[in-house]
Amino acid sequence: MQSKAAWAAAMLIGAAWPCWAGVTIDKPRCEYQVDPLGLDVAQPRLSWILRSDERGEKQTAYQVLVASAPDVLAKDRGDRWDSGRVASDQTIHVAYAGKPLGSRMQCFWKVRAWDKSGQASAWSKPAQWTMGLLDRSDWGAKWIAYHDPAERPIVTPHNGYHSALAATADMAKWVAIDLGGERTIDAVRLYPARPFDFVDTPGFLFPVRFQVEVAAKVDFSDAKVVVDRTAADVANPRLDAPIYRFPPVAARCVRLTVTRLAHYPGGDKFGFALAELQVLAGGKNVAERSAVTATDSIEAGGWSKAKLVDGRLLPERGSEIGQQPASMVRKEFDLHGSVRRAVVSVTGLGL
Repeated sequence: MQSKAAWAAAMLIGAAWPCWAGVTIDKPRCEYQVDPLGLDVAQPRLSWILRSDERGEKQTAYQVLVASAPDVLAKDRGDRWDSGRVASDQTIHVAYAGKPLGSRMQCFWKVRAWDKSGQASAWSKPAQWTMGLLDRSDWGAKWIAYHDPAERPIVTPHNGYHSALAATADMAKWVAIDLGGERTIDAVRLYPARPFDFVDTPGFLFPVRFQVEVAAKVDFSDAKVVVDRTAADVANPRLDAPIYRFPPVAARCVRLTVTRLAHYPGGDKFGFALAELQVLAGGKNVAERSAVTATDSIEAGGWSKAKLVDGRLLPERGSEIGQQPASMVRKEFDLHGSVRRAVVSVTGLGL
C-alpha cells in the first residue's frame, strides 16, 4: 500500500505537469505557404491543422496572436493582433484583422484551439510572414541592368535563301545579285544551308549542277559565264563553304543559275538553298546587303532573298518572345558593418 508521502509526491508531480486538451496544432500556414516572404495582400489568410488521437475530436474555438517581434510573441502577447477567444471551428482562411500592415513588415504569429470539452491546447510553434512592397512609391531601387527594347533590335530568324519547290530536278532556277556598281571580282563562295528545322542535314538542298554568270548590265544582256558546273553533279560540301575562283573581271551583277535541283528531304519535290552567297574581290566580300532578285523565293521561316546576302552564315531561331534566353544580372556593393537582416525585393518585365 502506497504511503501518504508517496501519494503526496505523486499529486505534486501531477499538478506541475500541464493538462493539455486532446488536440494539438500543426502546420501553421499563411496564404497556403510556410513563412512566406513578400506578401501583397493587406489581410493575409491564416490556416492550421488539428491533430488528435481521440475519435470525434473537434475545435470549438481558437485564438490567434500576431506580434511585431519573436520576443513579444514568446510572452503570449499580440501587439499587432490578438483575436481573443473566437468560438468557431474554422481552421482555414482566418483573415488577419489586426493593425494595418505596411510594406516590409515582419509578423510573427501562433495559434491555439479549444477542443470539444472546452480545454485549450498548447500554442502552435511560432510562424511568420513578411509583407512585400505594397505601393509603387515603395520601389526606391534603381535597375541592376536594363535595356530598352526600342533600343535593341530584335534578331529575326535566319536560315538563308530557299527557292520554291519544283516537281522535277531539271527545272532551272536562278538568283541574281546587283552590287550597285561595277567591281573587279574574282570568286564566289557558296555557304551551304543548315536550317534550324533540318539541323541534322548539313548542305541542305545545295545545288547539284549550276553555273555563275557576271554582267556589267543589270539585264544580263552582256552576261559571261565564269563558273560552269553543269556537266556533272557537284558533291554536297556539307559543312564546308566552297570557293569558285575565276580570272578577275569587272562586273556589276552576278547570277547563279541552278540547272539541277536537289531532292527535298522526305518528299518528291526539288529545290535549292544557300545560307549565304558571297562575291569576292581580292578575298573581300562585296555582296553583303546588295539587292537580290530570283526566279522565286520562300519568304517565311527564316528564309528570304535578302537573307542570301545579310552576312549571317549560321541558322538562328531569332529572339522573338519565348525564344530569348534567360538574363542574368549582377550588382556588387560593399557592406560596412555586420548584417542583422537583409531582404531583396525583385521585379522584372515578364517575371
